[in-house]
Amino acid sequence: MADAEQEVTEAEQKLADARKELDDGWAEYYQAVADAEKELTDARQKLEDGEREYQDGLAEYQDGLRKLEEAEQEIRDGERELAKAEAQLDDAKAELRSTEQQLEEAKAQLSGAKAQLDAGESSYQQLSGLYRQVSSAASGMNMSAEELIAYLTVNPDAMEGGAELLAAWNTASAQMQAQTGMPLSEASLAALRGMLDQSQREYQVGLSQYNQGLAQYQAGFEEYQDGLAQAATARRKLLQAKEELADGQKELEDAQGQLEDARKELDDGWAEYNDGKAAADRELADAYQKLQDGEAEYADGVRELEDGRQKILDGQKELEDAQRELRDAQRQLDDARDELDRVPGELEDARRELDDGWSEYTDGRTDAEREFADAERELLDAEQELTDAREELKDLKHASTYVLTRDENTGYVCFENDTSIIAAVSVVFPVFFFLVAALVCMTTMTRMVDEQRTQIGVLKALGYSGGQIMSKYLFYSGSAALIGSAVGYGLGSTGLPEIFWEIYGIIYGFAPLKLAPVPELAAMSFAAAALCSMGATWLACRMELQRQASELIRPKTPKAGRRVFLEYITPLWKHLSFLHKVSARNVLRYRSRLIMMVLGIGGCTALLCTGFGIRDSIAHVADDQFGEITLYDYSVTFQDGQTQETAKAYLEKYGWTEDQGLLVHSGSVDVLSGSGSKSVYLVSSSTDALEGFLSLHNEEGSVAYPGEDEVVLNAGLAESLGIAPGDTVWLRSGDLGDTMEVTVSGLCDNYVFNYAYIAAETYQRQTGEAPEFNTLYVLAHEGADHYAEGALLLEDEDVGAVTVNASTRERVDSMLSRLDYIVLVVVLCAAALAFIVLYNLTNINITERIREIATIKVLGFYQMEVASYVFREINILSVLGSLVGLGMGKWLHAFVMEQVKIDSMTFACRIAPLSYLISFAMTLLFTVVISAGMRPRLRKIDMAESLKSIE
Repeated sequence: MADAEQEVTEAEQKLADARKELDDGWAEYYQAVADAEKELTDARQKLEDGEREYQDGLAEYQDGLRKLEEAEQEIRDGERELAKAEAQLDDAKAELRSTEQQLEEAKAQLSGAKAQLDAGESSYQQLSGLYRQVSSAASGMNMSAEELIAYLTVNPDAMEGGAELLAAWNTASAQMQAQTGMPLSEASLAALRGMLDQSQREYQVGLSQYNQGLAQYQAGFEEYQDGLAQAATARRKLLQAKEELADGQKELEDAQGQLEDARKELDDGWAEYNDGKAAADRELADAYQKLQDGEAEYADGVRELEDGRQKILDGQKELEDAQRELRDAQRQLDDARDELDRVPGELEDARRELDDGWSEYTDGRTDAEREFADAERELLDAEQELTDAREELKDLKHASTYVLTRDENTGYVCFENDTSIIAAVSVVFPVFFFLVAALVCMTTMTRMVDEQRTQIGVLKALGYSGGQIMSKYLFYSGSAALIGSAVGYGLGSTGLPEIFWEIYGIIYGFAPLKLAPVPELAAMSFAAAALCSMGATWLACRMELQRQASELIRPKTPKAGRRVFLEYITPLWKHLSFLHKVSARNVLRYRSRLIMMVLGIGGCTALLCTGFGIRDSIAHVADDQFGEITLYDYSVTFQDGQTQETAKAYLEKYGWTEDQGLLVHSGSVDVLSGSGSKSVYLVSSSTDALEGFLSLHNEEGSVAYPGEDEVVLNAGLAESLGIAPGDTVWLRSGDLGDTMEVTVSGLCDNYVFNYAYIAAETYQRQTGEAPEFNTLYVLAHEGADHYAEGALLLEDEDVGAVTVNASTRERVDSMLSRLDYIVLVVVLCAAALAFIVLYNLTNINITERIREIATIKVLGFYQMEVASYVFREINILSVLGSLVGLGMGKWLHAFVMEQVKIDSMTFACRIAPLSYLISFAMTLLFTVVISAGMRPRLRKIDMAESLKSIE
C-alpha cells in the first residue's frame, strides 16, 4: 500500500510539472495570438480609418453635389412658395375677419343661456325648499309629503298654516307641471335637477367651444403675423442662397481631386495588410498543433493516476470493513456479559416494588372513599347554590351589549396616539437634522479644498489631470459619507427603536422587538450624505481646477477692504474701541462665514426650541382639560332615562344637593360635512346651560350655548373637518330617526375627545322625540376621596356606569408623561448636533485665521487679548444665530404640531418663555465650552511658522 501511494505521489508530481509546462505553452500561445491580433487590429484600424475618411470625403463630395442641386431646386421652390404664401396670407386675413364675427355671435348666445340657467337653478331651489318643508311637516305626522297635501286638500285647517302651505304647494306643482310635465314630487324634482344639469353641461360645452374658437382665432392671428414675418425672411434667404450656390460649386471641384489621391493610398495599404495577416495565421496554426499534442499526453497521465488512486481506495475500504465487523462482535460480547450480571439484582428490586404497590393501593382506597363522601356533600351544596343563582338571574334586567373594536380599546388607542406623535415628529426632525448636517459637510469640505489650493496647483503643474486630482478629494469625502451613514444607519435603525420600545414596554408590556432591516433607507441615507459631501467637494474642486496652475500655487489675493454699514452710523461707531471695530468689520465683511454660522447655529437652536416646545404643548393637556373645561368630577350613566325629579332624588339619596348635579343627554353621533365625517360625543343639557359643569370657551372668550338648530363643536374637530362658524353640518346616529341638520354657532376648546353640544329643543324638533337624559354630571364634595364617592354612586341598581374624571386625568397624564422620554431623546440629539456644529464652525474659523492670529501675537497681544479678539466674533455670531434660531424654532414647532393629528386628542401649539430661554442659554453654553476648549490651540500657534507658511 505504501509503495502504491509513493508511485501515485511521483505520478502526481510529474503531471503537475507537465501541467505547468503546458500552461506556460498555452500562455505563450495566447500572448502570441494577442500580440498578432493587436498588430493586425492596429493595421486594420488604420486602414479602416483611412477607408472611413475616404468614404466620409466621398459622402461629403456627393452630399455637396446633392446640396447644390437641392439648393438650385430650393431657390426655384422658394420663389414658388413665396408667391403661394402671399396668396395664403390674403386668404387667412379674410378668414380671420369671418371667425371674429362668429365669435361675437356665440358670445351673445352664451350670455342668454347663462341667464336661463340661473333662473332655472333659482326655481329649483325654491321648489326643493318647499318640498323639504312639506316633507318635514309630514314626517311629524307619520305621512309622506303627497299624503299630507292630499289630506290638506280635504281639511285645509287640520294644521296651523295648512291653507297657505296648500296654496304654495299648488302654485309650485303648477310651475313644475309646466317645466317637466309632472306635478311636484321627488321624481319631478329629480327630473328638473336632471334637466338643469343637462343645461349646465350644454352651457359648459358651449363655453368650452367658444373658448376653443377664441383660442383658435388668437392662434390664427399669431400665425398670420408670423406668416408676414416669414415671407419677408424668405425673400432675404433667396438672395443669400444664390450667392452661396456659386461658392459651393468651386469647393466641390477642389474636393474631387483630393478624393482621387486618397483612393490610391488606401489600395496600397490593404495589399500590405493581407500579406501580414496570412503569415501570422501560419505561425499561430503551428503553435496550436503543438499545444494540442501536449494536452493529449497530459490526459493519458491523468487517467493512469486515477486508476492508481482507485486501487488504493478499494484496499482501504476492505480494511475498514474488516475492522468494523471486529468492533461489532466485541461490543455484542460485552453487552451479553453486562446483562447476565444485572439479572439477580433486578428480580429483588421487582419484589420490593410489588410489596410497596399493594401498601399504597390499600391506603389510597381508604383516602378515596373519604374524599368521595366529601365530594358528594360539596356537590349537593353547589346544586343548591346554582338553584339560588338561577332565581337571582330571573330577577336581573337584560344587559346591554357593546361591541368594542380595536379603535375603542383603551390600550390600543393610547398606544396609537403615542406612536402617532412619534410618527409626526419623525417626518420633520430627520429632514431638519439632515439640512443642518449637510450645511456642516458642505462648509467642511469646501474649506478643506480651499486649504489645499496650493497642493492642487502643484499636482496640476506636475501633469496630473483634473479627474485624477479631484478623485483624491472625492474618495476622502465619499469614504467619510459611507462610514458616517453606515454608523448612523446602524444606530438609528437599532439603537433608537430599542430605546423607544423599552420606554413604551414599561407601560404596555410588549414582546421583544424584532428589527426589520430597510435597505432602501440605508441607500437613501448614503445617497443623501454622498450628495452633500461629494457634491460640495466636486463643486469646490471644479472651481479651483478651472484656474491655471501658476495662479493656484500663488496665495489668494486678499479681498479689497470696504466700509461696513455700521461705519455710517457715526454716533455708534465713534464710541466703539479699536478692537471692537475690528471685530465688527470681520463679522460683517465675510458674509459667507456669517451666513454659514448664523444658519448652522440657528438651526440647532431651532431644534432645541422645537423639542422643548413639544413638551410644553403636550404637558398641560390634562390640566387644561380637567381644570378649565371639564369641571364636573363624576359622570353617572343610567340604564334608563331620568327626569329632574328622579335625578334630584338620586342625588339626595347619596348626600348631594340638586345644584351639585346636571342632567344631560349623552350619546355618540357622526358629524358629517362636505370633507368627511367624525364620531363624537353628543351632549344636550336638560336646562340649556352647562355653567359650573362644563366651560365652553376659546381664545376669544366664552362661547354661548347653542340655540335652536345650532351646534357648538370643539375646535380640533372643526379643524380636521374644515368646518367654520356659520357652516351647516349633519348629525347622524343609529339611535336617531333622521339625520339632524344644524348650523355651527361657535367653536370651543377641548383637548381630550371630540364633543358636539346642541339644545334639547333642536333634538326634539328634528327627531320628533324628546332626548333621553341618561347621564348625570356630579360635582365632588370638598376634600372627599373621588374613588370612594364614585363607588358610592355606583351602588344604585339603575346606574350602569360611573366615570371618575380623576382616573381619566391620571390615564391621560400617564400617556403623555411617556412622551417626556421621546422629547428627551430629541433634545439630546439636537444638543449633540448643536455642539458638533459649533465646534466645527469654530475650528474652521480659527483655521482660516491662523496667520492673522499669529500676526497679532507678534504685535505683542497677550494671550487673553488674543482669545478675546478671536472668540468675541464667535460669541457675536452665536448670539445672532441663536436669535434667528428662536424664530425658526417657533415656525418649526408650529409645523411639527400641525403634523400631529390624533382623533381623540388635540394639542395647543405653545412654547413657554422658559423654553426659549433654555434653548438660547444652551447654545451660548456650548459656545463658551467650545471657546474654552479652543484656547490651548490658540496658545500652540507658532508665530514664525504661521507667518512664513505663505512661502
